[in-house]
Amino acid sequence: MMILKSKSKYDLESTLYSGQSFLWNPILSDNLQAHEIVLGGTRFLVQQLSDKIDAIYPLNITQNQSLILQNHLRVDDDLGCIYQSIESDKYLLSSFKKFEGLHLLRQDPWECLVTFICSSNNNMKRIKLMLNKLINSFDNTHTDSLGEYKTFPTPDQIIEAGEEHLRSLGFGYRAKYIFETSRIILYENIDLLKLRSQNYDDNLEQLTMFPGVGDKVANCVMLFSLDNLNAFPVDVWINRVLREIYLNDSKNKIADSRLRSHFQSYFGEYSGYINHYLFHSRRND
Repeated sequence: MMILKSKSKYDLESTLYSGQSFLWNPILSDNLQAHEIVLGGTRFLVQQLSDKIDAIYPLNITQNQSLILQNHLRVDDDLGCIYQSIESDKYLLSSFKKFEGLHLLRQDPWECLVTFICSSNNNMKRIKLMLNKLINSFDNTHTDSLGEYKTFPTPDQIIEAGEEHLRSLGFGYRAKYIFETSRIILYENIDLLKLRSQNYDDNLEQLTMFPGVGDKVANCVMLFSLDNLNAFPVDVWINRVLREIYLNDSKNKIADSRLRSHFQSYFGEYSGYINHYLFHSRRND
């Protein structure tokens, strides 16, 4: 057991299942309520302990494994600074109070990119189902003291399996996007992790070069994996809340990219965090 110290209150369930990641799985039994994920090839189990996070597996967690988990969960994010920045906004304050302790995650950029290519014209339940099918269709099997588990396929494995393999799993038109994106990453030797050192505009340009990656998907990847906390994905829920609450305009059509650009400036440096609170709160109204 290891307690992960967070600078702010941490609401684990809201964080993990708020629509930013689809690779966490709940573990429910008579004597255990935990959450499982594979990070960097290692299986982790965590649970909520009061307002802290208890890392319960691996049993003898190493310092490096602990750092991987803390980095993914973004336990160092100071939510107090974000809360203070929106004290005059009553609607935002209600969203923050409703889900106090919801953090963003810092995901693997490749896994995040595939995830949000899958999100196009899709719902959360089906996205998770597609990703599970994808992972289980490859022989990336590992074993620890809990048994077998699988890791996410790499771009070269996707290419070797072929576009038709993805279609056979039910990916439809997204199969071509994921396959071609894998080809670009491999043959142009693109290191997605290096994008964390780039600014928002450079990352937007880079990501939208991939097939099937438009403004919304690129902003999701930047926000949930590349540390661009000013990224601002606009989907149907965000579009709705911005127009209803902030623009008082539910009739006139406004391009999502224009909404995104305007509200990035309006909300400032923490616009990505604010975006996700608005998304999760509006979706659960």
